[in-house]
Amino acid sequence: MREIRLSGSEGGGTLIGSPYPYQNRCGLLSRIKCDRTLAGYCMQQFGFTALARPLCVMPDLVLAAERGGQTYIALVEAKATVTKNVSRLLEENASKFFLDVKTRANRFRNNYEGYLFCCGFEDGGKVDCACLHLDLKYYCRTPAPAPIHISVTPAPLDRPAERLRDFVRLQAETVETGDEYLAALFSEEATRAATFALIKEDNIPRTAADVDRRVWTAAEELGLKERWKQGQDLIKQAKSREREEVERAIQLYRKPTEGAED
Repeated sequence: MREIRLSGSEGGGTLIGSPYPYQNRCGLLSRIKCDRTLAGYCMQQFGFTALARPLCVMPDLVLAAERGGQTYIALVEAKATVTKNVSRLLEENASKFFLDVKTRANRFRNNYEGYLFCCGFEDGGKVDCACLHLDLKYYCRTPAPAPIHISVTPAPLDRPAERLRDFVRLQAETVETGDEYLAALFSEEATRAATFALIKEDNIPRTAADVDRRVWTAAEELGLKERWKQGQDLIKQAKSREREEVERAIQLYRKPTEGAED
């Protein structure tokens, strides 16, 4: 475990670019939106590449990097403040961060690291950042039977059809490690991308089954149907929750349309 301290000033312009620029006259909400972007930027400087940004669950970001011939997966949480000392903010959030990563560790089969970023945004464009780094290798009680290799960087959210195919490829690359956490993550991201792709194609899904078919079609077109099935078999217990979330999302999306038609 180690703490990394960063600080700097952007002089009133953009700190690290879109999607959330930090400027010295921006309001509270804009400053807090910067925390994940700043964390992502710092992780890029550490040599990591983004894989996913889970919605409404820990972690905020999942990234990967090659070091010493091995692939490391990073789970990143970001917190922001405009009033507190960042070291104090880190102390307040550290115990919950430990608990969150430990509850996921029983599904790890690869090399994982945890990063908790606490960012302080001050007047004049000044930024102070503390980062807590955890080596999570201790919690991986059953190492992967095969080394992991990640060569795919997912397409951005505004290209959902490409993004779907990328997550199918990522599943194929990593499924032999038996890592349930990655299998569940890539399955959820593929499902989300398939849902967005159908909507973008004006083929709004009516049920989760429509989304499933879109995912399986992509896997078949890539010649990865068996690999995708292998990954889905690995996370059977989590699939029911994933389908329930898709059903709720579809209902929420379709409800305004159905109300207009009535």
